[in-house]
Amino acid sequence: MPTVIDKTRSEVAEWRARLLAQTHLTEAQLAERAETYQLTPLEADIWATLQGLGYLLEGDD
Repeated sequence: MPTVIDKTRSEVAEWRARLLAQTHLTEAQLAERAETYQLTPLEADIWATLQGLGYLLEGDD
């Protein structure tokens, strides 16, 4: 059964920012590391979550 998370757009944006801050990298740096398979397990989890949250925020401006 899938997990459903009920958050406002601003809550999702804040969540995304907090996750990115945990990596001490910019989004571009994290993406570059992801492309070259250089992420730590925690960074890989954060990257996957960021991609999902980005999908939720996409086109909702």
